[in-house]
Amino acid sequence: MDKVLQDRIALVTGGARGIGRAVAQALAAEGCALHLAGRTEADLVQAQRQITQAHGVPVQVHAVDLSGDAGVAALAGACREVDILVNNAGAIPGGGIERIDNATWKRAWDLKVFGYINLTRALFGAMKARQSGVYMRVVKNTLARKAVAGTPYECIAGSLKGPLILAFSKDDPGAAARVVKEFAKNNDKLVPTLVSLGGRVFPAADLDRVASLPTRAQALAMMLGVLKAPISKLVRTLAEPHAKLVRTVAAVKATKAA
Repeated sequence: MDKVLQDRIALVTGGARGIGRAVAQALAAEGCALHLAGRTEADLVQAQRQITQAHGVPVQVHAVDLSGDAGVAALAGACREVDILVNNAGAIPGGGIERIDNATWKRAWDLKVFGYINLTRALFGAMKARQSGVYMRVVKNTLARKAVAGTPYECIAGSLKGPLILAFSKDDPGAAARVVKEFAKNNDKLVPTLVSLGGRVFPAADLDRVASLPTRAQALAMMLGVLKAPISKLVRTLAEPHAKLVRTVAAVKATKAA
């Protein structure tokens, strides 16, 4: 039987025990490679060993505290390729509202609420981009220069300065530009610096022009329309003598009938 999620990559927070571990096992049974995150490394390693033995899928573990920005950023950076995110970390404290102090509530909500929100925000952009055939990478500039050497993107090497995210379109030239443009609308810290197309570098101001390029499906539809127009005209031209004859015969028939 085919596994529904074969070769997908899933991240499960709170994945070492309880509900998180059960979810991880179910995903592994469907063929998912796993990232398990939690606070206790020993529990994570135990879960990793058990799941790998039972299902034969790759499992990576991350001992991290997701209640703070640093932990979220570290985990998101290590798991940029995930297809599935299961937020399960943390627990709301039990007991009466008069017994739980403000510090306890804050610790619980930092992990259970803001941890979920921040990790989802950190990974959602990359997930959405991949759905559009766009791949985003955060790499050191030195490594990026080596990677683009000898490729059509070598022209950008001299512009790789400061913290950068590189977005590549796999099939649709405008897809990466559309993803960056859309995300930048609500995230002022993301500032486009350049656009590369056809082995040339264009200024960031040209991002809108590239983003407005038609998608592959739209381009094919436009081409079909261009090809269809002369063919339709030719068919009408070839059919016109016959249509004219039919109209003439009909007029003669009507005249005789009168």
